[in-house]
Amino acid sequence: MSQWQINPIIAPDPVWALTAKSVPGIADLPAPRVAVNLRNHPQLTPQKLAILTKALIDFQKATNVCVFLVPFQASQDLEIARSIACQLPGNHQIISLEDPRELKGLFRGVEMTIGMRLHSLIMAAAEESRCFALSYDPKVSRLMVEVGLPGWELTQLPDDSNIISKAWLEYYANGEPLSKDRIQSLVDRALMHRDILLQV
Repeated sequence: MSQWQINPIIAPDPVWALTAKSVPGIADLPAPRVAVNLRNHPQLTPQKLAILTKALIDFQKATNVCVFLVPFQASQDLEIARSIACQLPGNHQIISLEDPRELKGLFRGVEMTIGMRLHSLIMAAAEESRCFALSYDPKVSRLMVEVGLPGWELTQLPDDSNIISKAWLEYYANGEPLSKDRIQSLVDRALMHRDILLQV
């Protein structure tokens, strides 16, 4: 951009500033709650999915959380959500939502989110859920660095499910969500996108 003599405005993803909307019936589901978003991707091999599923089973047994399996795109996420759901020993729910505002509102009141998709992590972090990232994409890795999210690159995922479940348990017990001030700063800067659109 600089070689073309263009000075771009770099602002956070607009989804930080998306207004969340309450989801009917969610408050009636058991608490505490942990949301999980995995998507179909070559780096999420059947072996790695099996390791993550085993880690999630052990994590649920240790914490007694209600697991929300949240497919963002049915074509890429729903089959994985179903395969995990049929193995979970405790309370769980597959929650498919079309409205992005409801999707963001879902993460309000969720203690922790384990996410692959960039927007699952942004929505959850913006709603003060602690986030643990599983990165398959440079954008997710960049977000991990920028806001300090724990997690792994999928290519470096441990082969031992116990290591993963212990990391989740440690973060569940001692991790902190983004501060309100940090979230507000990201929201304010994300609104720069809106300001540019209004100008043009």
